[in-house]
Amino acid sequence: MKEWVLVFWLILSAAALPAGQDEWSVQDILQGTRGAVQEGARSTQILRLTSRMSQALEPGCRLRPEALTQWTAAADCITYLRFTESVPLKSETGQWLLADAGRLRLLAKSILPSDNLKRCFQTLENLIAHDPAGREKYFKLMLALSVVWDQPKRPPVHYQMGKKRMPYQPALLARYDYFKELYASGDAKIPFESLTCRDLLFVVETPVPISELQWARAHEDGTLEEWGEKFSRIVYDQSRLSGGHYQWSSGLYTLASIRGRGGICVDQAYYAVMTARAFGIPAAYIHAAGKSGSHAWFSYMNAPGQWALNVGRYESEAYTTGWLINPQTNEDMTDHEMTLLCERMEDRERKAVSEKYMAIAGSLMDDEKIRRGCAKQARKTDPLNRLAWTVEMDALIAEDNPRGLLRLLEDLEDAFADYPDVVVEAAEKISPVLDAA
Repeated sequence: MKEWVLVFWLILSAAALPAGQDEWSVQDILQGTRGAVQEGARSTQILRLTSRMSQALEPGCRLRPEALTQWTAAADCITYLRFTESVPLKSETGQWLLADAGRLRLLAKSILPSDNLKRCFQTLENLIAHDPAGREKYFKLMLALSVVWDQPKRPPVHYQMGKKRMPYQPALLARYDYFKELYASGDAKIPFESLTCRDLLFVVETPVPISELQWARAHEDGTLEEWGEKFSRIVYDQSRLSGGHYQWSSGLYTLASIRGRGGICVDQAYYAVMTARAFGIPAAYIHAAGKSGSHAWFSYMNAPGQWALNVGRYESEAYTTGWLINPQTNEDMTDHEMTLLCERMEDRERKAVSEKYMAIAGSLMDDEKIRRGCAKQARKTDPLNRLAWTVEMDALIAEDNPRGLLRLLEDLEDAFADYPDVVVEAAEKISPVLDAA
C-alpha cells in the first residue's frame, strides 16, 4: 500500500511541474524538494530527480549556463536529501536552506564525506538559532565553523609547545561571535565579502582560548600586505637551537610569551599564523625537512584571492615538500596542493562552473556515461580540477581501456606540467591496466 502511495505521489508531483529541461525551473526543483521532505518522501524525490536528469542530459553533457544552473540545483537537492536521510535537520532550518539555490550550493559543496555530519548539522543549527538575523550574511562563517569543529579535539599547530599548553574549549557560539564582530567592525584585515567558505577554514581553525585571539587584537596591528613581517619580528633564540632545546620551556605557551621571550622557527610561524587568524586573515603553518634539518614557515592571504606561500622559507635549504594540516579533514596536505588550490582560485568563475559539473556527476552515481561526460566537461573548464580527472580515470580503469588511459594521461601531463607529483600519482594508478595490456 505504501509503495502505491509513493507512486501516486510521484505521478501527481510530476504532473504538477512543467516537463522538459528548459521548463523545469530551479524554483520548481527547490519547491518540489521542500514538499518531498515535508511528506517524508526523500527517496522518491531522489529517484524523481535522478530520473529526470538522466533523461534530459546527453552523454557529452555540454550544458548552456541556464541548464547547468538548473541541474546543479537538482544535484544539490539530491545531496541534501542524502545528507538528511541519515541526519535530519529541523524543519525550519531545512526549509530555509532549500529556499535558495546559492545557499544550498554552498552547503552541498562544503561538506565532505569525511566530516562528522551529525556534529556539523548540530553546530550549524545551534549557530543559526544563536544568530537568526545574521544567518543570511554570515552563513559561510557558520558553515566553516561547523565543518572544522566537527572534531572538537583539534590537532596542535605544532608539537614543540612544551608541557604547558593553554587549555581551551570549542565554545563555538562565542567563537562565532568573535569572528562576526571582527568582520562587522571593520577591524579584520581582509573584507568578509571577499572570502569564500574554504578561505574561512584557514581562519576559524584556532585551537586556542578566545582570550588569545583577543590578546592578538589588542597587542598587534599592521597592514595585510605587511603581515609576513610578523614572522621575523619574533626574535630568534639562537641559544635554544645551539643547545638542542627544541621544546618550549619558558612557562605557559602563549602569544604574549613568544613575543616577549622570542623563539625558534616553529614559534615564529605559530605566532604569525595565530595573529593573522585573530585578524580574520586566512593563514597556514608549514613545516619541512631541509639540508640543515627541520624548519617551519607560514603562508597567508596577502590580498583577496592571493596567497604569500613561502614567508620565512629558506630557499637555500631546498625543501622538496612542505607539509600543513587541512583544517577540515585534519589530514596532512603538501604545499604543492596548497599552491594548486591557490592557482585554481585565480579564476573563481571557471572553478565554480567546473564544480557544478562535478556536482551533477556526483549525484548520478549509477549513470556512468553522464557521470563521465560531466567529469570531462569539468576538467575542460578547469584543467586543474583533480577530482574531475580522477572520475574520468576511474571510469577508464573500470572499462579496462588502456588506450583511453594513455590519452588521458597525456592530457593530464599537459594540464599539470607544473605539478609533477600529480602526474606521477596518476601514472602509478593506471600502471596495472597498462602493464596487463
